[in-house]
Amino acid sequence: MILGDGTFYGKVVVLSAEFDKSLFLSDGTAQKVDFVLEIEEYHD
Repeated sequence: MILGDGTFYGKVVVLSAEFDKSLFLSDGTAQKVDFVLEIEEYHD
């Protein structure tokens, strides 16, 4: 996983992903997307 500032945090595995809602502008541009990720640290 890489944080927003470019810091490498480590390897992770995505266990689940839930997408709740997406709102779009009239031209199709995404305005809001809600989601929840469940992740676990990965070890080689």
